[in-house]
Parts: sequence; structure tokens; C-alpha cells
Amino acid sequence: MDDTSPKSTASQSNIDELVKELSRPQGSAPTPSAPAPTTSTPPPMGQSPVSSMPSRPTPLQPVTPSAKPTPSAPPKEYQSSIRTMTEDLSKLKAGQQPQGVNIPRKIDNTPAPQPVKPVAPQQPTPPTRPSSNPVMPAPMKSAPMPSASAKPVPAPLASIPKPAMPTMPPATKTPSTSTDQKNQFYVPDSTAKSTGSGSSSKGILFAGIALVVVIFGGLYWYFIVRTPASDIVDAIPTFTPRPSPTQNPDPLVQVFPNQDGTIVLPVSGDPATAFKNGMASQPTLVSGGLVYTKITSSASASAQPLTVTGLLDRFLVQYPSALKTSLGSKYRFLLYGQKEAFDSKGKPITVTSISPRFVIVSEIASSSASMLKSWEISMSTNLATVMSIDASKNVGPFMTTNYRSLDVHFKNFPYPDRSIDYATISYAGKNYLIIAGSREAMFSTLDAFAVPGK
Repeated sequence: MDDTSPKSTASQSNIDELVKELSRPQGSAPTPSAPAPTTSTPPPMGQSPVSSMPSRPTPLQPVTPSAKPTPSAPPKEYQSSIRTMTEDLSKLKAGQQPQGVNIPRKIDNTPAPQPVKPVAPQQPTPPTRPSSNPVMPAPMKSAPMPSASAKPVPAPLASIPKPAMPTMPPATKTPSTSTDQKNQFYVPDSTAKSTGSGSSSKGILFAGIALVVVIFGGLYWYFIVRTPASDIVDAIPTFTPRPSPTQNPDPLVQVFPNQDGTIVLPVSGDPATAFKNGMASQPTLVSGGLVYTKITSSASASAQPLTVTGLLDRFLVQYPSALKTSLGSKYRFLLYGQKEAFDSKGKPITVTSISPRFVIVSEIASSSASMLKSWEISMSTNLATVMSIDASKNVGPFMTTNYRSLDVHFKNFPYPDRSIDYATISYAGKNYLIIAGSREAMFSTLDAFAVPGK
């Protein structure tokens, strides 16, 4: 077979073009090859077809246009007029037209530099369709792409000059005060020199106050807190025995607190005269007053006061036998200063001297009413000497009246200033028998129970 066949000739031409392309320096444009024949020749045995990729176009770098300075026009000058209210008022008062003060000003026509806008990079052209036998171009280094975060920095703006204002005369410096006008706090003057007189005066003041406190504290301790030795001795409590409480207190002590003297009866003989004289000689008896007295049958110091039944026995009085067992241990012998008196015709008279009446008050059993009722038959005769009455003037039986809702049984001899009155009253849980020598003495005794101590 001849080597000069058309197939071998086409293969040899392709190889030559590839060698030229590889040997071409980097950056030069590829040499267009002659158009290949329409008849495709397969590669010889043992060779693989070479596929060439389309060449990547080189990206365009952003072009920064240079800012061309425009020639600036010369600055213009103009005048500005400044007016104040004070000047206008003064002009108007003088009858002149208000005018301002002309101040020349200059205008700077230098245009401000405009910020440079970045030029957007050109988009690469789409790659052309590769030929049937493309040639692989040599690798090329691409230019670095600008960072997305990088932004163009605009040039600084030129400062616009401010119009010149008329200068004001400097204000006179006011003396600094001790108060900061901004913070309203006291700011001491730094230029003032401390002489030490303030601290020394405060120290003297504090020392004086401390001295006064110490002096007053000492006086307070000496006169108030301190206890003298004599007071300490006197302050020791002495034991005073308390009286043991009475098991059965006597309520009559509260009802009849006023005590008189003592009536002494002879041991033998008739006691009537001694009894009458003893009642008339009591020093504390007053008109309308009640006092209690003790009655003894002997003048010796060891003589014991007589009880109710002991007094009746001394006068040889006959009384019911049940009376001795009915009477209790609490009793009082009372004297009353009689005020009421009647003449022989029953008319009230004025008493010039105290005429005592005898009253017996004794605790008695509540079941003694029937016993006292039966004693009424002989009571006036039995008690004539003790009650100082004239039994011969006995008029009729005992009668009953009411006083303070109580039944009072009485018999007059012949009038109420001389009588035998008896009644029973309940007081402090006890029953008491009252036998009086007159109506007035009975009523006063009942009033004392109603108002204790009267």
C-alpha cells in the first residue's frame, strides 16, 4: 500500500498543526488552520482522537476612568445685610429707614469632587461551537477577581467655608462661684488656700460637746443611778407577817364602822342605872348618828364583852328558849342619837339634848319568824328595862308597817319616840334580827344596811 494516500496526508497535517499550536508562545492568538476536508479520515490504529475544548476568553479588567478636573471659575463676591431688632427700633424711633450692616462674602465655585463609580466588568461572550477537531489551548492564568465585600472608597468632601460673622466683644469674666452651673453641686474654689482654721474650730466644737456629755453623764449617774449606802440598807425588805384571813368575816363591821366606848355593868345588883348612865355618857354619840359599843359585866381588863343572850341574862329577861339557838355569833350593840320627840299630847317637839336609843343587831336563823311572832305577847314587858320604856304605857298589840319593802313590827309607849320595833333583814347571805327602842332608830338602822357605813 502506498504511504502517500489521502488518509495519511490528512493525518500528517493535523499533527503539524498541533505541534505549531503547542510551540506557540503563551498569549498569542492561535493561527487559523486551513479548513479540513469534508472527508473525515479515521485516526491510524493505536491513536485516540484528540478532543479540544473551546478556549476560555480572558476576563476584562475594570477600567477606572480618570477624573479630569474642570477649571474652576474665579470666586464671586457679594454683600449680605444683617439687621437686629434693637437697631431697627432705634432707626424707627429716629424716623429713619431700617438698614442692616453690609458684610462682604465670597462664593467658592470649586465643584466638589464626585465619587468615582466602579465600572461593571464586561460579561464574557458565550463560547463558540467547537469545530470537529478542536485544539486544546495552553492553560492561562486568570486575573484576580475583585472581592464582593470590597467597596470603592469615595474621596473626602472638601469642607465648605462658613460665612464670616462679625466678632462680638469679649465678655467680661465673671468671678467663679462655688456652685457648678451645670451639675448644681458645690465646687470648692481650688485657688483658696486652707488655713486650717475650719478644721481646728470643728475639733474644738466636738471636744466641747464630748466634755458636756461626759459631765452630764456623771451627774446623772451620781444623782439618779447611784444608790447611797444608807438607801441600800433601808431598801432591805423587812418581813411583815400578814394577818391570816378570817374564815368567817363579819359583814357588820362594814355596815357599822363607827365605834364608841364601852358600857360597864356591875357584877351584881341592878344594872339598869349603870346601863342608862353608860349610854348617856358616850362621847362620840351625835344627833341622828349610829355608833356601836361594847358592854361588859366587869371593869377588869380580862372582862369579856357580853353577847345578846348574855346581856338579856344579865337583865333577867325572859325570852323563848329557841332564841338562844337561833342567834348567831355576829352581833352589834348600837346607840342612836334620837332627834324625834313628842310631848304629852303627841305633838312633835324640838330636842335640845341628845337622848340615846338602844339597838340590838344579831345574826339569826331564817326560820325564826314564828318564834318571834309568839314572843310579841311578852316582849314589851321583858324588854322594858333594856329599851328604857314604861311598860305601864303599853297601848294595844304589835302592829306592822312597811319600810324599804320590809315588814317592821312595832308597839309605841305611847308615841313612836319610845317604842319596841323589830324586823329581820337579809344581807351578805345572812339574816339579821334588829330590835330598836324607837321608830327613828329602826329606820336609821335599815338605812345603814341599804347604804353600808351610813
